[in-house]
Amino acid sequence: MSPSSFAPVLALTLAAALLALPGTAKSQTCDDLDEDGFDDEACGGEDCDDDDETVYPGASELCDGEDSDCDGLDDGADLNVGTLPGSPATAAATPFSQIPDPAFISGAAVDSQDVNVGPAIIDDLDVTVYILHVAPEELEITLTSPSGTIVQLVAPGSTEGALNNLVDTVLDDEATDLVDSCSTPCTGSFQPNESLSSFDGEDPNGTWTIQVTDTEATFSNTSILNEWTLHFETLVTDDADQDGYVDGCEEFGGDCDGADPSVNPEAIDCPADAIDNDCDDIVDEGGDEDGDGYISDLCSLGDDCDDSDDEIHPGIDDDGDGANACDDCDDDDDSVFPGQIDVCDDGIDQDCSGEDLAPDSDGDGYTDINCAGGTDCDDQDPTLNPGIDADADGDHACVDCDDGSAIQGPSLPEECGDFVDNDCDGLVDNRDLDQDGYVSIDCTTGDDCDDDDDQVHPGIDADGDGASICDDCDESDPNLSPFASETCDDGIDQDCTGSDLLSDVDGDSASIPECGGDDCDDLDPANFPANSEVCDGQDNDCNGSADFISQEGDGGGEIDSDLDLSLDCADCDDTTASVYPGATELCNGIDDDCDATTGAGGDAQQEVDGDGDGQTPCEGDCDDTDATLHIDSTEICDLVDNNCDGTVDEGFIHDSDEDGESKVECGGADCDDSDPLVNSSATEDCQDEVDNNCDGAVDAEDDDCQANANSQVGCGCSVGADGHKGSLYPLTLIALGALVGRRRRPAL
Repeated sequence: MSPSSFAPVLALTLAAALLALPGTAKSQTCDDLDEDGFDDEACGGEDCDDDDETVYPGASELCDGEDSDCDGLDDGADLNVGTLPGSPATAAATPFSQIPDPAFISGAAVDSQDVNVGPAIIDDLDVTVYILHVAPEELEITLTSPSGTIVQLVAPGSTEGALNNLVDTVLDDEATDLVDSCSTPCTGSFQPNESLSSFDGEDPNGTWTIQVTDTEATFSNTSILNEWTLHFETLVTDDADQDGYVDGCEEFGGDCDGADPSVNPEAIDCPADAIDNDCDDIVDEGGDEDGDGYISDLCSLGDDCDDSDDEIHPGIDDDGDGANACDDCDDDDDSVFPGQIDVCDDGIDQDCSGEDLAPDSDGDGYTDINCAGGTDCDDQDPTLNPGIDADADGDHACVDCDDGSAIQGPSLPEECGDFVDNDCDGLVDNRDLDQDGYVSIDCTTGDDCDDDDDQVHPGIDADGDGASICDDCDESDPNLSPFASETCDDGIDQDCTGSDLLSDVDGDSASIPECGGDDCDDLDPANFPANSEVCDGQDNDCNGSADFISQEGDGGGEIDSDLDLSLDCADCDDTTASVYPGATELCNGIDDDCDATTGAGGDAQQEVDGDGDGQTPCEGDCDDTDATLHIDSTEICDLVDNNCDGTVDEGFIHDSDEDGESKVECGGADCDDSDPLVNSSATEDCQDEVDNNCDGAVDAEDDDCQANANSQVGCGCSVGADGHKGSLYPLTLIALGALVGRRRRPAL
């Protein structure tokens, strides 16, 4: 057989062989062998497995290791796994917000509401509005999603008609009619001016904002945004934390923790957090994926800006400019690094700010201060440059810390008490006029006692006594300072208190402890050592306590144990608040008023009118032995409670001169209640023509004066028959005698 006759036979043989091979017929015919409606990829189709009718583009994805929808994604990263229609959700708000009319004020009605429908994505969104407006065709309505997407629902001029308002107007992409063809009140469904599908696939959760703007002046102030409602159709995915990996499909590359977006197969497994971040069943692998010894900056302890490249980390500075590879925007050029001065308008970002510096970005005529010769402190703001001084205080906007306040500027002095940084040094109320480094004492935190003299401030101590010139009362004498010890009664103020220390101010002959004495109260002559304790609540004898013995003899009488305003030393029962001197006596068997008598209290005599005045003690008779004392009696000044009201001589003053003794008219012995030096306890002054001791005799007529007539010593001393000295007259008489003449000394 010739070669030419052999060729056809060979061709037929090869064709038959090819037809006999498995799959050869499919490859030649590109039939849809699994009859799922998609041809095999081998011959230009989209079916990634033409032997399985459940596998084709758009098929439902399952977590089974099969790419059922032919999108090339592993099941764990294919968010179509488990995507199901969610429950419809509605969010409504009724703000009743007024829409500003530009005839009166610019602006818009803006209202926001928070939406929370759970993990989902938007599949479809419709919006219903109810707006009152005399000319709705003037309105622009926009809607902004939590992701920041803005859709214009209604454009100006969209609506028309004689009727006012938009009443229950539903904006729906699937509506038949366009909103710009509706007639007011536009009740029903209409397509919005821009498609709401722009929100599809977004997370519906978060703050949604509607804005209604009136674009023309209608001279109406009754326009109101009454209500707006969002209607969601959602898809619920199996990616609750939205990190891009399917929950519950860990076997095929899915998420091992659906509640934490920082945990997924592609996450960095950071150290020290006890979490398997990358879902490989190994906890805390180190966070250094490229093995360069630096932890990824995605970890809290890391600083590697590119953990996929071991040539980029904080330890590398290829150009030696001091900025490492993570900070340097060009680590091959040592003239480019953060902090470098940017050469203006040369097309190079020398300072790694992200852009080349323009010489005058804000167009205010001043060159950026970062450029050579530039003076503009903020080249992004045309209102900030050296040519502006808004408050006219002499300091331009680039140096003035508040160019809206004429009392603030670096050339102005600091003031005290206004809590304002007047001189723009960053500090408040720190005036230092003399520039000595110390703040004026007039300021809250200042201590410079003379802010006009730089040689007077708390840092100067010329005499070296430890007290500054501001505290020292004599800066030339080291013995005088607030730290010096005071010498008593020497006329010198050693401790700079303003006066010399006197040892006996109250004249009771007892010195204060600071002067070596033991007077516990040098302002009260009634309190000094060895004095007699009285019931007055004071430590009269300076033994450390007010310890006049109480009526009960318990030793601690000068307190008010029962809080009845009566000291225990005068109170016959310091455990009962209702019992104290002056209390109302009751018929209760208790000495309520501490007068050593009791009321009825089981005593039959308290129910008897002993004095025949018509009242018993229990009826209010305070003295049943005296018929003149009862509750109907008229009070007179006699030191007696005549009307039994618990108060003695009310309306009368017993002791006008407060010498401790009542006047004669009130039953006392004070014969002159206008003079505190005249009373029955006073010593007779033999030369003042006054009956000082109220015994009825004046001066020489007084027995006291006659007895001492031949033995007076000075004016207050006398010598008795036995030759001993008598008692001293009061200090007042001594002073009087000194005025009369020289005192004579008695012969001893």
